[in-house]
Amino acid sequence: MIEHERSYMFTHDGMHRFLEGLKIKLGDNFHLEDHYLDKGCRIREIRQMDEAGAPIDDEFRLTSKTGDKCDGHRFEDEADLSEEAASILIKQAKLRVSKDRYCITVPSDRPYDRPYNITVDFVYHPMKVAFLEVEACEPISIPIPRDIDRTLFGVDLVESTLCTWDYFNRKIAFCGGPSSGKTETAKWLSHAINTRFTGNAFHVTEYATSFIQKYRRKPEFADQIMMLYGQRKRERDASTAGFVVSDCPTFLNFIYAQLLYDMPFCEKSALQLAKIYKEVLFDVPTYDDIILLEIQEYSENNIRYQSKEEALQVQARIRAFLDDHNISYRVATYECADLILNELLYLNEVDHGTK
Repeated sequence: MIEHERSYMFTHDGMHRFLEGLKIKLGDNFHLEDHYLDKGCRIREIRQMDEAGAPIDDEFRLTSKTGDKCDGHRFEDEADLSEEAASILIKQAKLRVSKDRYCITVPSDRPYDRPYNITVDFVYHPMKVAFLEVEACEPISIPIPRDIDRTLFGVDLVESTLCTWDYFNRKIAFCGGPSSGKTETAKWLSHAINTRFTGNAFHVTEYATSFIQKYRRKPEFADQIMMLYGQRKRERDASTAGFVVSDCPTFLNFIYAQLLYDMPFCEKSALQLAKIYKEVLFDVPTYDDIILLEIQEYSENNIRYQSKEEALQVQARIRAFLDDHNISYRVATYECADLILNELLYLNEVDHGTK
């Protein structure tokens, strides 16, 4: 059947405040354990609860979904599973999502002409967030209007266009010139996800910095292929984390290779440049979110070897690379770290302090 739904993200506290502001009460609830075998296939364990909150019955359902959620609809197939079959398949799961689901009813003064199931999910694992979902009751071909948030709740909300798998499995890249705040912002973001949202984020540090500290010299053109593979290995080693946060995406190696190339053009250097260029282009799609941090103040740290003018040149080349290849990215500064976090998680309310 065709599934039509739209989702909106909140923190737990933000969701409670949102519902209280509209005088909406949480209705019937049940507990869900979703075990994802891959992006499009999951086993859902539905636990019915008694009035005291104790489980009284379990159901297991296999669900396959195809299509892109950002289109507003996906194709869904479901089948019931026995507990024995489910227990075997669950052992192969790569992602577990644990949540409580509540049914809600919108205020009576906001009538709508189509039947919807409106639910609130309080997610506890793999991170603490809340989903507000509006789903069409019938498998019809008419999409849910994009302004359904204003129709039902009287406000404009930020819609999350990511499916559950993509939301909780992310690779985030911070790029920018030297002294733009990449390392500290990436470190802060990872810490915020892990502490505020009890998530699983890992900050991947820049391989080039380790190189300079270890060998006491700045990288040369011939070193860039080693820098590329060293950085890529660090990111792959961190792939078991839900959020991989890199402060030096591999495409920066091509930028620095261009800047460090100071010899007459020859067949040997052509091969090196071509190899780096090809490798980084195929790496770009592995980053789900790219944030370009603009330099605010340049400062020395006894590791950087560029001047302020050279740092600004690096920044300009990065922007040109992203624009020339039509790569989607956000522009920000280290001063708006909370806004970056809010946008990455599609949160509809920022209810924490500033960086």
